[in-house]
Amino acid sequence: MSDQAPTTLAGPPTGATAPGAPGAGLVAAWEHTARSLVDLGRDCDDDDFVAATDCPGWDVQDHLSHVTGVESSLLGRGEPEHDLPDLAHVRGDFGRRVEVAVDIRRPLPGAEVVAELAEVVEARSRWLRDEAPHPDVPVIGPLGRMPHGDVLRMRTFDVWCHEQDVRRALGRPGGMASPAAAVAVARMRGQLPRVLARGAGLEPGTVVVLHVSGPIAFTEAVRVEAGDDGRPRGVVLDAVPADPDVWVDLGTEAYTRRSAGRWHVARTPAEVTGDADLGARVLAALAFTP
Repeated sequence: MSDQAPTTLAGPPTGATAPGAPGAGLVAAWEHTARSLVDLGRDCDDDDFVAATDCPGWDVQDHLSHVTGVESSLLGRGEPEHDLPDLAHVRGDFGRRVEVAVDIRRPLPGAEVVAELAEVVEARSRWLRDEAPHPDVPVIGPLGRMPHGDVLRMRTFDVWCHEQDVRRALGRPGGMASPAAAVAVARMRGQLPRVLARGAGLEPGTVVVLHVSGPIAFTEAVRVEAGDDGRPRGVVLDAVPADPDVWVDLGTEAYTRRSAGRWHVARTPAEVTGDADLGARVLAALAFTP
């Protein structure tokens, strides 16, 4: 699943992220997707809450519980002690940490989870608008100390991915052209040089073009080179070459579902021009989240 373990921002707030200030766009993007998730939850009936999603072992309520738990932790709220049972879909220590907030809320009525999520989103929105540090100020984030703006980008990406999980499970499409979608796609796109160079097993000199069409569209050309440390690295080219080794076309939904690890390669509609084997390896490497 595409998530990070719950964390708590460290240190006192330093400077507000007021409307028009640096970071206001990121706050608005996070708020849009978080409130969309609340609205989806409020429209659920009992059958909707237990609808299966693209995340193995998680139903719609579990996604709502997960986002509630992570955003609550960022407010400094802890979860009670919980003895997590062995669950087939949970793997490793990271997966167990993520699962705790979900499993604690499984016995609760779905409406109660939605009510808690709504309260947490309101509290987080107030904190982000009125108290949060400048995006450049380092805080303790999911991967250690990082700028607050990077933490907010990660949270926007994560919440938007879960919004899409819920939308697909409920048959209620939307949000694919939202501000949060743009943040999420930018994060996925930023991973391309790394995942292509080190995840696809491409030889130095290989050139890949990825073309994404739809509400959030882009074309990226990446050449794999030998790094100084002996490991391959991806370099984004300034111009799209006329004869890349492989060209892969994807729609926005297919690209984001594959990059978030939700869809297997066989389920991902894509058109490959050029070396078919390279195209399959590129598609396999796109998923970069746990």
